[in-house]
Amino acid sequence: MKRPAILLLMALLASETFSQPTVTFLPVNGYFFTTDQIWNFNIINTSNQPITSNIEVSLLKNGSYPVVIAKLTNYEIKKGLNMISNSNRLLALTSYGNDATSQNFKNTGILPPGNYATCVTITNAINQTIAYSCRELQVSSFSLPVLMTPINDATIYTGYPLLAWLPVVPTNIPGLLYKLELWHSGKGGDYKVSGNLFETTLSENNFQYYPGLPLLETGKTYSWKVAAYSGDFYLGSSDIWEFTVNTTANARVGNEYEDSYRIVSNETENALYSAEDVLRIKYENIANDSVLVYSIYMVDNPDSTITDLPEIQLIRGVNKIDIDLASLETFAIDTFYILEIEDANERKYFLRFLYTEL
Repeated sequence: MKRPAILLLMALLASETFSQPTVTFLPVNGYFFTTDQIWNFNIINTSNQPITSNIEVSLLKNGSYPVVIAKLTNYEIKKGLNMISNSNRLLALTSYGNDATSQNFKNTGILPPGNYATCVTITNAINQTIAYSCRELQVSSFSLPVLMTPINDATIYTGYPLLAWLPVVPTNIPGLLYKLELWHSGKGGDYKVSGNLFETTLSENNFQYYPGLPLLETGKTYSWKVAAYSGDFYLGSSDIWEFTVNTTANARVGNEYEDSYRIVSNETENALYSAEDVLRIKYENIANDSVLVYSIYMVDNPDSTITDLPEIQLIRGVNKIDIDLASLETFAIDTFYILEIEDANERKYFLRFLYTEL
């Protein structure tokens, strides 16, 4: 009776000895490689029975120096396809190297840019290697989003700003998304008084604030930042910037003793008038309007209407008004523009001016 049992055991061992499982590596994120991605592979068992095995997964820097080694013991490789996943990491015995790269990977879970290799070694119950496979891995660097506008600590003259930032580079990172967060500034830019006022996730590197979103109030200061993600992987965040909303601060009734104010009429003959940073106009409010209805556009391109112009409150009679063009950061130097005003009586007034800088 013992002999058949021994022969059966030898047959089983022999079958495991000559079984050759195949390791198939799955795609990984080459810009944001994390600890769970070393388990991105499958094992195909083409034999007629399960294989009791030990699986060693190693991540090697420059193809030779161990960054991390993880071992699964007594793992049963079933017949057919075996999908290995991050859940296996929790059962593995893991050790890290002593160099800076290994310790950084251990502490952050994010692999620094460089050349690596991931290798899988499978041994059977009698410690014979029955599968061994490696693949090269290039982890590339990337830049984080950099805020552009509104510039930090700026005062803006609209409640509907365009929020824009430099994109993550390279821009072809898989599943690249941005999370924009906006909140009331508190005790420092990173202190949120009552959570986010507004947040959204988008693929573009800009967002136009629009009516219907939470109101940005005049006189209030707001903080904002942008975080980048590759799918569900957090890449990092921009700095936190602030801006203050003041929709009327850069337009005021001029002092009656100030000169150099150009009269706005229904003609455009004052072609040589120059506005150095500030456009100073004298306008008679014949229609008794409460707010100036106006637009500014390039002489050579009437469709190039300037957006986010400040609201200008009017008084009865003659108004002397300063419009701080430089603060809008949208005017081209040494370029001719036309200021067009329309009052409640449907009269139109024009002023042609040359924008220059001091």
